[in-house]
Amino acid sequence: MLSRRLVATARSVPLRRYQPRSLPLQLPQMMQHVRSYADKIVQVPQMAESISEGTLKQWSKQVGDFVEQDEEIATIETDKIDVAVNAPEAGTIKEFLVNEEDTVTVGQDIVKMELGGEKSSSSESKPAPEKNSEPESKPESKSESKPEPKKEAPKDDAPASKPAAPAKETSKPAPAPEKESATSAAPAFGSREERRVKMNRMRLRIAERLKQSQNTAASLTTFNEVDMSSLIEFRKLYRDDVLKKTGVKLGFMSAFSRACVLAMRDIPAVNASIEGPNGGDTIVYRDYVDISVAVATEKGLVTPVVRNTESLDMLGIEKAIADMGKKARDNKLTIEDMAGGTFTISNGGVFGSLMGTPIINLPQTAVLGLHAVKDRAVAINGKIEIRPMMYLALTYDHRLLDGREAVQFLVKVKEYIEDPRRMLLLKQMGVMVSMELATTRIQKANSALSVFKITAARAAHNIKEKAVEAGATALNDMSFNVPKNVPSFSNPQRQLEDRYWGASANSSRSYRGGNSGIFHGVQGRVEDLLGTKGQLPMYKDKPYAHHASRRFRPLWRRKRSILVTLLCFVTGLWFFGFFSEGSKARESATTWTGWLGATEPTGKKVDWLKRRERVVEAFELSWDAYERYAWGYDEYHPIAKTGRQMAPKGLGWIIIDSLDTMMLMNLTSRLSHARQWLANDLTWDQDQDVNTFETTIRMMGGLLSAHYLSTEFPELAAIKDDDPGAPGEDLYLEKAKDLADRLMSAFDSPSGVPYASVNLATYKGIVSHADGGASSTAETTTLQLEFKYLAKLTGEKDFWDKVERVMKVVDDNGAQDGLVPIYLYATTGEFRGDNIRLGSRGDSYYEYLIKQYLQTNKQEPVYLEMWDEALAGVRKHLITYSKPSGFTVLGERPSGLNHELSPKMDHLVCFMPGTIALGATGGIPEAEARKLPTWNKKKDEDMKLARELMQTCWGMYKWMATGLAAEITYFNIDNPPASPSASHHPPKDFDPDPHAKWRQDFEVHSQDVHNLQRPETIESVFYMWRITGDIKYREWGWEMFKSFVNYTSVEDGGGFTSLSDANTIPPVTRDNLESFWMAETLKYFYLLFSPDDLLPMDKVVFNTEAHPLPRFDMGKLFSTGWQRKPRDANGKLIVDKKEEQKEQA
Repeated sequence: MLSRRLVATARSVPLRRYQPRSLPLQLPQMMQHVRSYADKIVQVPQMAESISEGTLKQWSKQVGDFVEQDEEIATIETDKIDVAVNAPEAGTIKEFLVNEEDTVTVGQDIVKMELGGEKSSSSESKPAPEKNSEPESKPESKSESKPEPKKEAPKDDAPASKPAAPAKETSKPAPAPEKESATSAAPAFGSREERRVKMNRMRLRIAERLKQSQNTAASLTTFNEVDMSSLIEFRKLYRDDVLKKTGVKLGFMSAFSRACVLAMRDIPAVNASIEGPNGGDTIVYRDYVDISVAVATEKGLVTPVVRNTESLDMLGIEKAIADMGKKARDNKLTIEDMAGGTFTISNGGVFGSLMGTPIINLPQTAVLGLHAVKDRAVAINGKIEIRPMMYLALTYDHRLLDGREAVQFLVKVKEYIEDPRRMLLLKQMGVMVSMELATTRIQKANSALSVFKITAARAAHNIKEKAVEAGATALNDMSFNVPKNVPSFSNPQRQLEDRYWGASANSSRSYRGGNSGIFHGVQGRVEDLLGTKGQLPMYKDKPYAHHASRRFRPLWRRKRSILVTLLCFVTGLWFFGFFSEGSKARESATTWTGWLGATEPTGKKVDWLKRRERVVEAFELSWDAYERYAWGYDEYHPIAKTGRQMAPKGLGWIIIDSLDTMMLMNLTSRLSHARQWLANDLTWDQDQDVNTFETTIRMMGGLLSAHYLSTEFPELAAIKDDDPGAPGEDLYLEKAKDLADRLMSAFDSPSGVPYASVNLATYKGIVSHADGGASSTAETTTLQLEFKYLAKLTGEKDFWDKVERVMKVVDDNGAQDGLVPIYLYATTGEFRGDNIRLGSRGDSYYEYLIKQYLQTNKQEPVYLEMWDEALAGVRKHLITYSKPSGFTVLGERPSGLNHELSPKMDHLVCFMPGTIALGATGGIPEAEARKLPTWNKKKDEDMKLARELMQTCWGMYKWMATGLAAEITYFNIDNPPASPSASHHPPKDFDPDPHAKWRQDFEVHSQDVHNLQRPETIESVFYMWRITGDIKYREWGWEMFKSFVNYTSVEDGGGFTSLSDANTIPPVTRDNLESFWMAETLKYFYLLFSPDDLLPMDKVVFNTEAHPLPRFDMGKLFSTGWQRKPRDANGKLIVDKKEEQKEQA
């Protein structure tokens, strides 16, 4: 039955009166009109201005396919963009009117469709039409079984005479045709064949424009090179946080774009262009900057435009570039995306280009070419150093831009990149000039006090910092907010800025040490301007410094007050004997290290107690310098000889962390001074956010350890004030208890997992605003030793139960093979992400598993079970071997256990060799442990792994020029990585030859060469000596100690400093003494050279900050209080639905 539409059409057919025919005879003609009415001709759509034609590159469908409305039918390639041809209505493809690779124009008919119908299953499964397939006869119409009368061909019937072939009906699919282009047609070497491939339209257009540029512009190219060290450091430490916060991947292009914009302020002609007849007679200057960014695609080079770059910060630029790049690679660019552009940046360095001469993108005036970053030897302050360098090339139109201006522009870009701070602080230049003038006036006004030169200089430096605060509010040109005057351990903006400014790995005053490098410390120069101190994390997360109040007015306007203050201050120093001690300190600093060059005995002739005394002397130099120049401050900068606070009244960060070291070294007078400060000056009642983990392991751990040593070993640094019955008997315990009460609020989360931070005054836990609100897994599970010991001392069970619950929540997640992701939500108790590593944010979780088991005299076997499971997981998933020498590598799985292994080892990972040995033996000597009935093959394998990893960690030291390990080391491994069971035979000794084969296994990136005086390796060396008795570990430790003394000691009684670059001699200093230098590193050196009966390892456990705590029995009051959920043979949780419903209820 005909539809209404068909009937209406049939009635409209005119009948010839002179030849009447019956309706059946007229039916074919009517059906022809019906088909004509129902057909739809699809034309080439309007593409964009200036684009009138293109090449039909590919049919997305084939004849007979059903398409929905707006579904893509074909792709047309133009010289700028690809254009999709979409179906205007739903229907079936009836006929292609042109072939692939034909040139088509806007409005040309290309497809005939039959409207209506339904999608059939067959049409879904048909492949796209094959190129160059043999044509077949046109399929019959579905609406008629009789043959159609032959239609009269139109005048222009050439395209219609070439019907497209449908897919071949065969059970074996035809091979996909090879798509050849000018850039992808690779010859098959070995034959003498030649092939000719037609250039695509984009490539033709590119060639045309390049030739036009050469013929039109008077092009010249000038070159320069830039030191990328500072920018690489910025990007390294800031990249991850920016990615997590904003989703933007921080690269180099944003920095170069910003640098170019700022340089254009002084050289505006770079952003100008020429227009007008006969080559141009008018210069167009612009107050906006639209940067064309060259992006390579499969079809050629395109230059999408980032508009109004002058108004974007670095994140905005980076996001815009990323968006344009993605659109280019996805063929989604529009003509609007590429129109305009006032300046171009091309980065050939991503393809490894070392040098090139970019071609100007007319009508622009200049193009900046970036190239590959390569380590090269450069002269810095008269010394040869290896720096990551990049060649820059600026091609410019000499008709508009003179050579002098072009060179000046490139030099300014170089200056901004080498000192990124300049890009953020331009408006402060006037403030800095005023600051320097004020300092000069102060120094002249105080010329009468020349005898007190050193003290006056320090006071002037402090005044300088106060003066700068007046101008700090003008910093509105920064990409990120200026740090506020509210110190915080956890605020995410502070954490980002902390790493941002600390990325330079230097200090503002590092030049005083004569070794600050060309950058002279981005971190330090920014801190001078802002009055803040940002650094790399001291352990895992470094609290932000507290600086002076903004209530201070510019003091250079108050000369009289300055003079009086200086006079009183200096008089007080003289009264307390400051100057006589200072002279002695300076004299001792220049003579103490003289023993380094002396001939040393070997073997049994070594006097280890004498070597231990050298360690004591190093501690005394460090402590005395801190005591002299920064007493009571939380940070000490030994080159500048200044201190800074992390809280308004200070937290005793260095003092408390060093208490037990002074006790072990029997430094009574120094300990007495520290106790006085604790009793008289320390208060926890401060409106201050502190990191839960750092405060627990350093402050609470230090106080509890001091209490333990002072009560159990009263002969160590004997002080009457802490004797039984004395007023200060419980000073350490009382301070620890007060602090613990405040930290307990961190556990008031819905899951029981502690919040990242706590406010000491309000007793309020604070959720992390970084990392999606998740806490660090290591931080939440590295509080247990301290709180459990405090619970044992006080009898307060709540301390115990809180930290036990955390372990249950973590274990209930059922991590695969005992390896936990490095983030954990305090709100839900669930893991965040799949990053698996034993470096930062993961390390001490595993350390505290075995140590919890040992702390309670092996009365909590659940932790031994969890440790054994995790260690087996480490073997299975993280262990491989380097090449060519076969060192054992403990890598990372950043994307989860089922993804690629990264051959990266943080220095933090080097806690693992000693901890493995501790777990295998329980802390007793290996020879004794092997006699026990519990010794088995697994423990044999554990000790083997401990020895191998220890050698790898020692190699990380031997590889560096100073003999001090880098923060991060990478290894050369096979792809795929060698199996943990693979045969490997690393060398027993490290050949000192700089070209020795073993050196090929190690790789240290330029941004990772800093050494922060970390203790993990010497910690494991100490453990391995005590457990194995192998003398080589003592010798390794002595060599390591000498390297620290030789390369980190500060002249003029400053003590010791961490290093920005430990792979150059002389090294580049950071001007910061880490608190764990005295709390951990020197302590482990001291114990390594001491008799084994000092703190026997089967009697104590060291917390992760090296504070010794006693082992004890749990007693009746305390219990683990939880059990592990059942697991199957593969270690996966067995879900009990009833139990799950009960827990949910």
